[in-house]
Amino acid sequence: GILHVISTGGFDYQDINLTGAFTKNDSTTPSLIDSLAPDAVFSASFGSSFDLATDFDKGATESKNGVDADHYVANDGGKAALAEFGSVAGITADKWAAEIWIAKSGGYPVRMTVTATSGASVVYERTFDITKVNDAANKVTASTNVTGA
Repeated sequence: GILHVISTGGFDYQDINLTGAFTKNDSTTPSLIDSLAPDAVFSASFGSSFDLATDFDKGATESKNGVDADHYVANDGGKAALAEFGSVAGITADKWAAEIWIAKSGGYPVRMTVTATSGASVVYERTFDITKVNDAANKVTASTNVTGA
């Protein structure tokens, strides 16, 4: 299914399967939107499987999606941790690769890619991008078609 979440003014508004009808919930205790933040998704997906400080090598600082970011690439330890994740998840692959760009200001993931290949075929791929970070058009408004809270 598809989940559309708007978090504003201390409330989460959730629309399951894009029906246009939202459920309103107090977001003062761990918010649903917190669990959907890219860094939380990254941690939930790969958790303690690997550590950015030891399993990734820091490369150059570069602009990614319009944000100055540090570029990290999985080293042998990171690739081994990804292979372990793949094994537990039932993904058979010959080669794993991962890259992540972390914003210099704010420390949040800007882009992440994780890819597993078997021969010439991609057998697993996960990516996320945060775009238009400082776009003036970014405006979050509460839904008016709500139930709850």
